[in-house]
Amino acid sequence: GGTTWLEEAWLAEGAPRSTLEPSPEQPPNTTVVVATHNRAALMEEAVRSVLASPIIGPQDVIVVDDMPDDSALGAPDLVHFKRGWQCPVLWTAREYASAFAAEGLRLERELDLTAACRPRPEHRIARLMWLNRLVRRLPSEALQQVMDSHFGGLALERLTRRGQMRYTLLVARRPDLTVS
Repeated sequence: GGTTWLEEAWLAEGAPRSTLEPSPEQPPNTTVVVATHNRAALMEEAVRSVLASPIIGPQDVIVVDDMPDDSALGAPDLVHFKRGWQCPVLWTAREYASAFAAEGLRLERELDLTAACRPRPEHRIARLMWLNRLVRRLPSEALQQVMDSHFGGLALERLTRRGQMRYTLLVARRPDLTVS
């Protein structure tokens, strides 16, 4: 079959096609962490638990998630995003690299996939945020929770549109492995 947009982006960055194909002499030994794993309250423990998996014991760790730029740290939209999506911790790519190094992994690749994201125009985001605040006033706790999540998503779109959030793919590897 054809390749996915993620595989195309991977290849466009210069990764050899062989990295997309399983190798009979080396069984798969990769852990993929996609969105939300980096939102664990104790992030260091989450990384260690992935690396210490008795089932996988990974040599490669791949993370795909939203990662704030330094300019987003402390921004109201980042606070709204984290509160709305209930993620007490949201690591930057630099924090991931430090955690990988502490666990004996080397950051092999960092690929910015933000161009594949399609945030709405700023004026539409503002209109939806206004509507969200209006609906949130209704006396329903369940609806308020949904509106908080929606508001967090709109804040994420605004952060992305402003270049303060990147959708990033990170690949870390144990140094003793080689890639053909």
